Amino acid sequence: MHVAVQRAWYEDFGAEVVCVSGSTVEMRVLQPPSDREAASKLAYDQFVYTGGDLVDQAFGTLNNLTSVLIDAPVWYFWWD
Repeated sequence: MHVAVQRAWYEDFGAEVVCVSGSTVEMRVLQPPSDREAASKLAYDQFVYTGGDLVDQAFGTLNNLTSVLIDAPVWYFWWD
């Protein structure tokens, strides 16, 4: 699953994995979403990718995550 998701985000946003550990992934993003519609779809995809942790443990709502993703040059994910 990780490779398929990361390949799609590379194609759509120029996202590249820069760090991987046992429970984290950090990505550099060369072309982050610049509008709310694209960021909202991405927020949902990231919510699903992390099993909800990204929203439940960090941003509180998909709307908050959407706001953070607009023009964000780095994405960080973790799994408990």
